[in-house]
Parts: sequence; C-alpha cells; structure tokens
Amino acid sequence: MTEYTANFKAENPISVAVYETPTALAEAAAGLLLEALRAYPGEIITVAVSGGNTPKSIFAHWASTFQTEIAWERIKFFWVDERCVAPDDQQSNYKMTRETLLQKVNIPGKQIFPIFGDREPASEAQRYARVLCQNVPLANGLPRFHLIFLGMGEDGHTASIFPGQGHLFTTRECCATSVHPVTGQQRVTLTGAVLNNACQVAFLVTGSSKSALIQQILTALKSDRACPISGNIPPGRIPLPSRKRQHKQPPEFPAARVRPVSGTICWLLDREAFSKLTGIHTKFSVETSGEV
Repeated sequence: MTEYTANFKAENPISVAVYETPTALAEAAAGLLLEALRAYPGEIITVAVSGGNTPKSIFAHWASTFQTEIAWERIKFFWVDERCVAPDDQQSNYKMTRETLLQKVNIPGKQIFPIFGDREPASEAQRYARVLCQNVPLANGLPRFHLIFLGMGEDGHTASIFPGQGHLFTTRECCATSVHPVTGQQRVTLTGAVLNNACQVAFLVTGSSKSALIQQILTALKSDRACPISGNIPPGRIPLPSRKRQHKQPPEFPAARVRPVSGTICWLLDREAFSKLTGIHTKFSVETSGEV
C-alpha cells in the first residue's frame, strides 16, 4: 500500500490531482483518510460522504483493500445529503454506503449517523443539524468536519445543492431541504456553510461526461486562486500562496462555490474526467502514472 499525505494546515490551497484509473483515485482517497487519522492521533475524526456511482466504486475498493489498514473504529460517518426515500430503498445513499462499505469494516454502529430519508424533510433537516452540532467539533459556530468527500453531478450540483439554489450557500443553517429541479424529488442536504467550514474537502470525479464542466469550474477557480495540476501524487501537497480574492459574482455551478474558508480543497480526477480539459496544460504541468 502506498502512503499518501495531505496538507491539513495550509491556508486555502486548491489542488487538482489526475489519476490514470478509478482504482488509483480510490487509493488516493483512502490516503486522505489515513492522513486525517494520523493528523489527529488517538482522536475520533468526523467524515461526511456522498452517494453516487463514483463513491460506490470507491467504497467497494476500500472494503476489499483497506479493511485493516484504516482504523475505521476511529471514524464517525455522516452523509452530505440524502434522497427522501426509505433507508432500504435502492436510491438511498445510506443503503449504498452500508452495503458496500460499512457492513464490511470494523466501525461501531454508534459512530454511524444517517439522514433518515423517510421522515418529514424539514423536520429531518432540523434533527440532523442537531446531530451534527452534538457530534462534530464546532468552529465559527458551525460543525467543522475533518474531511468531506463530495461528488459532482453533470449539472454542476454537489451534495443536494443544485443550480439556482444559491440560498443554500448563504444560509447559516447547517442542514436544509432541497428539490431536484428535474425529478422534483425532495432531498435533505448539508449547506454551503458547513461544506465551507471543513478542514478538508475532496471532490472525487470520474468519467468523461463531466470533463467539460470541470474545465469551466477550474477556470472559475483559477480566476480567484491558481490551481496546480498534478499527477499520481498526494493531493494537497502543493499549497498555494495566498492571494487577495476578487469580488465578483460567484459561478453558477454549486460545485464551484465550495471553497473552505480556513481549510483545504482538492479535486481528484481520473484520466477520463480530465480528458476534455483544455488550456490548463499550457500553464501547468500534468503528469500521470499508473495504478498504485
């Protein structure tokens, strides 16, 4: 197993790492968990995870490869969002995570904190906010996760914050309800206030269908802070010098608005997700290697 390290202390860096395969990306994501555990020896860390196909394959790899390497008993698991369905529904993020990962590793049930998607959404958002405040360290008056893993939809949404729902980045509430703009399905989601209060946020993105959108988001981020693009190397190892932010209209894509105020953010991409990016390689060196 290759060890990875990530910078939890640097001020507001953004890094992008490109991996040859989804398996190599899953290894790097596991490295972030290992580094978080090392950064807080003897403590229980708090981690929030997403649903979707990319996390599902990553969780399956963790369950088969990192059963003993990761101290699962020192992790509290939370979810960044949930569909308003029963916990045994095929669409449930909790069900997917439980079946692919949590049932296969040594994590105490008392350290698993699902969102109950079959409850009244507004009441559940309030309940889950209380759960966060009782079980996650607080900073700036908000829960401060050690590590949040996010995905990104093809419309640029993250968690269950969709385009046109910018109020979920300006509210001081920890959790809120949202509605999928196409299906009308209700969701419960962490808000931008909590996402941007984390010690570290890691976007995990695979597949070519999102590559053009990643191009737009990274271009928007580069206008604020430069994004070093790296290869199969530890995400977060390349802290950026501080820059005075430009005051301008935030990008429309919710994923582009995730910028921890006093933490780090990294984008972990596989080769396919990086395949349609243009222009970035003319300014930044891109090096990739095979699986680790």
